[in-house]
Amino acid sequence: PTSQKKKQKHRNQQEATSSQSSGSLDEGQILGKKPPEMPSNSLVVISTAEYENSPHYEEIREYENLPFALAAYKYPCFEWQNASNVTDHDTSVYEVEDPGETRRSCRIYRQCNIYNSPSQDDPGVEAGMDHSDEEEVMNSSDEDDSSSDSSKGDLDHLEDKQSKGAGKKSKVYHIAKEIMSSEKVFVDALKLLHIDFRDAVAYASRQLGKTVIDDKVLNQILYYLPQLYELNRAVLRELEDRMAHWNEHQKIADIFVKKGPYLKMYSAYIQEFEKSVAVLDEQCRKNPGFAAVVREFEMSPRCASLALKHYLLKPVQRIPQYRLLLTDYLKNLSEESSDYKDTQVALAVVIEVANHANDIMKQGDNFQKLMQIQYSLNGHHEIVQPGRVFLKEGTLMKLSRKVMQPRMFFLFNDALLYTTPVQSGMYKLNNMLSLAGMKVRKPTQEAYQNELNIESVERSFILSASSATERDEWLEAISRAIEEHTKKKITFNPSKSLEEADPEKEEEDSPLGSKAPIWVPDTRATMCMVCTSEFTLTWRRHHCRACGKIVCQACSANKHSLEYLKNQPARVCDHCFGELQKQDNRYLPKAGSPVGHKSPSSALSTVLHSIPSGRKQKKIPAALKEVSASTEDSSMSGYLYRCKGNKKQWKHLWFVIKNKVLYTYAASEDVAALESQPLLGFTVLEVKEDSSESRVFQLLHKNTLFYLFKTEDPHTAQKWLEAFQEGTIL
Repeated sequence: PTSQKKKQKHRNQQEATSSQSSGSLDEGQILGKKPPEMPSNSLVVISTAEYENSPHYEEIREYENLPFALAAYKYPCFEWQNASNVTDHDTSVYEVEDPGETRRSCRIYRQCNIYNSPSQDDPGVEAGMDHSDEEEVMNSSDEDDSSSDSSKGDLDHLEDKQSKGAGKKSKVYHIAKEIMSSEKVFVDALKLLHIDFRDAVAYASRQLGKTVIDDKVLNQILYYLPQLYELNRAVLRELEDRMAHWNEHQKIADIFVKKGPYLKMYSAYIQEFEKSVAVLDEQCRKNPGFAAVVREFEMSPRCASLALKHYLLKPVQRIPQYRLLLTDYLKNLSEESSDYKDTQVALAVVIEVANHANDIMKQGDNFQKLMQIQYSLNGHHEIVQPGRVFLKEGTLMKLSRKVMQPRMFFLFNDALLYTTPVQSGMYKLNNMLSLAGMKVRKPTQEAYQNELNIESVERSFILSASSATERDEWLEAISRAIEEHTKKKITFNPSKSLEEADPEKEEEDSPLGSKAPIWVPDTRATMCMVCTSEFTLTWRRHHCRACGKIVCQACSANKHSLEYLKNQPARVCDHCFGELQKQDNRYLPKAGSPVGHKSPSSALSTVLHSIPSGRKQKKIPAALKEVSASTEDSSMSGYLYRCKGNKKQWKHLWFVIKNKVLYTYAASEDVAALESQPLLGFTVLEVKEDSSESRVFQLLHKNTLFYLFKTEDPHTAQKWLEAFQEGTIL
């Protein structure tokens, strides 16, 4: 009984205090008095709402439409430029003279904690306040009544749950109110552009007695703003009506569902935004009268000394703001709420519009890039094509027959374009290679790790990047583009599976001569890759147009029509000539087509073989022909400098270690070795250098120096040292 009396007494005191406080607050508000300051410990700082920093499609400026009107209305002590009276005709909405002052107001607004500390005039708050008072009473009586701990615990849990539910309802109301207030600010920005700025231009025209700017040009600058203004005025009217009757109809999402199809007008505005700003800049530069009108309008109180472009950007920002506001609204709705499903639909509509706007902006950037490339090419070339997307550009070295030459490459989703740089930033188009049937791979040899092999139907070649990292970036980009292009082809040709469209499988099935081969660079072969005769000033190199190998004139006396050359006859080596003839016998007679051109005859080829002109053909042992310099299954291969014994004359040679045997070649594509040396029984020692890390190592046999080897860098030296040591161990 005693504890019950204490509880009742405490409750009466609380109610008296509450009613006295409420009465004094109401009286103060009625008489226009300043309410007492809120104690500092009652200000709960909440985290910044996401939509205060909404990105402008990844790069938007910070969210500027904070409802200060709401904060000033609720807390007159934090009144900000009398914002509670903002209407469509209020010219002080954007009067923010100091950005720092705005940020200070933002902090005050957040400190007021309007989501978690609602005032008494808001719907759905009384229940929350009652529970809070009851909870304080229960907590104060814990020490007096220790016998009822469990029952009080259950009651506390129930009250906490009810209090949270009331708080969540209150937060939903305030988010809805924030959506409405931010819409009011946005509509006023549209009014500033569509009506006020047009009025300013018309007034200037009347004053000057002539048109400041043509209506057609002005409409280009203010493109789609009349439609957006009418749309958002209608949205604002419905939002204000809903908020005025919130207790009867707690729904706002259905407004966005109903207006959803019209939100796509934002995409049209965004698509033309850059063009509108470009026209504005051009007119300000070329038309002094219009430039003066713009400057005067921007300096007016109505424009708050902000640039006209600042307001033109508002519609671009609005869709991401809708997305974040509706996301926050949905997060605080219960699933039983009548507005829950509509909010999900509304959010989906807004997200779709935002994604569409993003795609449009990307397409606009892509179109500009394609136009830029097209204008940079000498001559008339149609680079802009429907569906073509720019992916990557850069300078790579292209290996021609004798030297490396810089080429500018442009990668698209359907083609690889390579050009030669000429004067004044222009380019000469060399070729545009389709990604259909293209293959890209890196070489297996250690010495060519910066290189990239491009194989296509029209042309094939070797590229060299400045580093292995750059090479890998291009390799990944081209490979991904080829894969996506192949998938797209399969989409349009369902009868062809992904496995059938695999470039590796296509290569196996494609006949000789259907694709351009990669030509072996001249410097990488010192002998004919068919008969091993050495090349001299008189016995010259020739390339087989079917396989790309370097051959002598005796081994390439035949010509044959090649598919990738549109069946024009071209020089081929003897081996390819035989294969092409077999293909003719296998396919062409069945189709009734004429046999490919072949000239000169086999008899003439035999005669050329017998001519003793500067041909130098040594008799090479079979053991030296077993392994070619370009073999792919070696332990290690690459260029080294070598000298014998104590001689200081270094020779630059190509070495291959395979099956514990060291093969020496004059060049990296030679088919026969100069010599071979088994490594078993040898030892390898690193030569220490005082100045830097060692690049030299010795090959010894029974402690007798056999060879000295030198590399370009210490890292390569270490790899070769390990390969030699592995070869010397049984």
